[in-house]
Amino acid sequence: MHTDVNINIPGRNLIATVYIFDKDGFLKNKLLKSGNDQNELDSTKFVTVITDNINYLKNELEYYRIKKVELDRNNVWTFATLLPYSASSLFTGNMTPISPIANIFYLFHYIIIYSIGIGIFLHFLIININSLIKNSNI
Repeated sequence: MHTDVNINIPGRNLIATVYIFDKDGFLKNKLLKSGNDQNELDSTKFVTVITDNINYLKNELEYYRIKKVELDRNNVWTFATLLPYSASSLFTGNMTPISPIANIFYLFHYIIIYSIGIGIFLHFLIININSLIKNSNI
């Protein structure tokens, strides 16, 4: 552990930096603590710096959890997002079901997607064959 004190010129506050290294000497983290005077920073305990950073990170985590819930609530599957997802799952290894129920849903997913694909192919094939028959009779 190493601590140094720097003067933050724009705010006229002092900043103490606590560097945390591992046993091999690699820098693991750098924690900052600001204060109004040198005595305040000198009397600051390492535990308070860690506790302040833990509380800050907990508040940030809670903020991001709330934002994630809001984003998930507003994220609705639409045809434009569902179709490419379904098509890409057929030809890539993105979906690998683990449980038996997931395998059953996976099988139904493949049956439905292949049925739709074969239906579309046959529809256009029949239209082309009909147009070829009509053109050959003329």
